[in-house]
Amino acid sequence: MKSDKVSMSSSIEVRCPFLDHGLVEFLFALPGRRKVGFFGKSFASKILLRRHLKGKVPDGVLTRKKLGFPVPAYELKAKKCRDYVFDMLSSNNAYYERVFRKDRVLSLFERALQEPGPTRLKHLLWSFAVFEQWHQTRRAYLAD
Repeated sequence: MKSDKVSMSSSIEVRCPFLDHGLVEFLFALPGRRKVGFFGKSFASKILLRRHLKGKVPDGVLTRKKLGFPVPAYELKAKKCRDYVFDMLSSNNAYYERVFRKDRVLSLFERALQEPGPTRLKHLLWSFAVFEQWHQTRRAYLAD
């Protein structure tokens, strides 16, 4: 999700099927009217791709509205997700401690567990945990 958001905000394509140089040049040479139009009963983009995939993937996939990238872990319902976030946030010598107070972050974690459903706080704590995991992996890689 994050790479998709960042790449889209910078107009950079990172999805492998669309990195083919020849394909990109071909599509840039086409007029816009060939790339958008009616598909099924509604106006849509990526017409060539949808037509190419017709009969190869279910029609419902080709005609459904765009979906986001939900992250179930933001809810912290599953013990596995809860434990992962707690382990990352409570790890010794956590990198985020250079900026944030660990006791406050852990109290936010406890508070987040009481809140129903996904919240901005849970999203933030999940981001902290993923960042901490990245930093630990990076630190281990640089040590080799």
